[in-house]
Amino acid sequence: MKKKRILKVGSFILAVALTLVLPGMFLKPKTMNRFHLDAGRVGVFSRIKIEPKNSIDVVVLGDSESYCSFSPMQLWEDYGYTSYVAGVPGAKIGDNYDVLKTVFARQKPKVVLLETNNLFRYQPPNNVDAKTTRAIYKRLPFLKYHSVWKSPLSRAKGAMFQGFNVNGSVRPYMGGEYMCPSTERERIFSPNRRYFHGILRLCQKNGAKLVMYSAPSPRNYNYKKHNALKILAEKNGLSYVDLNVKAGRLEIDWMSDTRDHGDHLNLAGAQKTTAFLGYYLDKTCDLTCRRNTGVAARWNRMLRSYKIRTKKAEHSIWKKMNDWEEEVDNEVL
Repeated sequence: MKKKRILKVGSFILAVALTLVLPGMFLKPKTMNRFHLDAGRVGVFSRIKIEPKNSIDVVVLGDSESYCSFSPMQLWEDYGYTSYVAGVPGAKIGDNYDVLKTVFARQKPKVVLLETNNLFRYQPPNNVDAKTTRAIYKRLPFLKYHSVWKSPLSRAKGAMFQGFNVNGSVRPYMGGEYMCPSTERERIFSPNRRYFHGILRLCQKNGAKLVMYSAPSPRNYNYKKHNALKILAEKNGLSYVDLNVKAGRLEIDWMSDTRDHGDHLNLAGAQKTTAFLGYYLDKTCDLTCRRNTGVAARWNRMLRSYKIRTKKAEHSIWKKMNDWEEEVDNEVL
C-alpha cells in the first residue's frame, strides 16, 4: 500500500512537472514565430529575440499608439536605418521596461523612442511579488506564454512588419480641435515615474539616446498631458516631440488618417508621422545607414513584401474615401 501511494504521488508530481515544463520547451521564440503564435501582449518578447543580434539601431516602445504610428520599413526605405517597434497592446510603462531589458540583452540600439501614452496608465508599484513572478516566468515559460493559442484568433486587422501594424481601415474623427492651449498639467503617477526613470537608466547604461514622442491621437492626448510630458522631458534633459501639436504641419487629415475615430492612426496617418520622425532622427541622432552592410539583403526582402501589403492598404483607404465622397455628392445633388 505504501509503495502504491508513493508511486501515485510520484506519478502526480511527474505529470504536473511535464505539464509545466514541456509546453515551455515548445513555446520558444523561434517556434512561436514559425507557427505564428507570437501575437498579443507577450508576442513582442519572442519576436525581438529572433531578430539578428546587434542589427537594430532604433527601438520604439509604448502601447498600441507606438505600432500604429511608426513604420520601420519606411524608415529603412528613406534612410537605410534599421528599427523595430516593440510596442505592447495596452501596455503599462512597466511592460516597456521589461521589453527594453529583453532588447538590450540582444541588441545595441543607438536610439530608444518612447511613445508616451502609457505614462498616464496606472502602473502598480514594483514589489517582491512582481519580482517573484518574473523569476517564475523565466523558469517556466509556459506560465507566461500560456495564452498564445488565442493569438491566431485575435490578431489585429492588418499585417505586421518589424512590429508595425499596416492597417487600411478608415473611421474618421469628427470631434474638432482637441489641443486647446492650457496651463494645467495631467498627473503622472509616482510608480509610472519610477519605471520611466528605470527606462532612462537602462538607456544611459547601454549608451542609447532616449527620445519621448506622442503620436497624434484625439482620444488620448490633450494640452494638459502635453504640459506634463514637456516638463518631465525638460527635468531629465530629454527631447520631446509632440506630434499632436504638429498635426497641422504633418497635414494629418482626421477624415482619412485614423482607423478608429481618432484613437489610432491607420497606414495613411502613420506614413506622415514616420516621415516626420525619420527626418527628426536623421537630423538629431548619430545613426548609420546600413544599405551597404550584411543586413541589407534581409531588409530589402522585407521591404518588397511591405510595399505589396501597403499598396493594398492604400487602395482600401482610397476606395473608402472615394465611396464617401460619392455618397456626399449624391446627397447634395
